[in-house]
Amino acid sequence: MNGNPGAGRGRDVPGPFFIAPNRAGAEGEFMPDWLIILGVIVALILGPLIMGIGRWRDW
Repeated sequence: MNGNPGAGRGRDVPGPFFIAPNRAGAEGEFMPDWLIILGVIVALILGPLIMGIGRWRDW
């Protein structure tokens, strides 16, 4: 997370769907910040859920 300087921290954006044009190389920032955050949340929820289901079914 800290290898990408200023990837949505501390920049004034008009909304959550805003992608800054030509910032730190346009090819490096195709994913908007809300999509990254959503992916992290989904991974945090689904990860333990899948592991828990695997334990419950006792495979």
